[in-house]
Amino acid sequence: STMRGNHVRRRLKAGEPSIGTWLSLPSPEAAEYCSQLGFDWLTVDAEHNPIDIRTLGQMFAAMAATNTAPMVRIPWNSGENFKRVLDAGAWGVVVVSESIVVVLGSGSPAGAGASVSSPFEQPNENRPIVTRPTTAVRRMEPTA
Repeated sequence: STMRGNHVRRRLKAGEPSIGTWLSLPSPEAAEYCSQLGFDWLTVDAEHNPIDIRTLGQMFAAMAATNTAPMVRIPWNSGENFKRVLDAGAWGVVVVSESIVVVLGSGSPAGAGASVSSPFEQPNENRPIVTRPTTAVRRMEPTA
């Protein structure tokens, strides 16, 4: 299988804007529709909405045929939540209350290449990008 490159990281590294939106509906059909609108990324809000891991996986699968990077806001900062959403296909995780965004992996299946304990140890070009959402409103700057 061919791995998709992390275009969000590539754009940010080049100083280009990366535009996305949030989705609150627990619906694979809504995720598929929104992922076809031309956004760079789509963040599913699983913190404030009734979106379980099965539905989240179905939403990410529905997005797989597009160029939109699947991201998620997790309900709680636990290792289990990180592992489950990465295994479900998330490329990025919005971390609750710490106000940081982590863009992980390269679009590899099942979160391959992402390390929950120390994502910064990845020596390749697809290592995570960490940025604060308040900075993201103006311009997302890689801090890692």
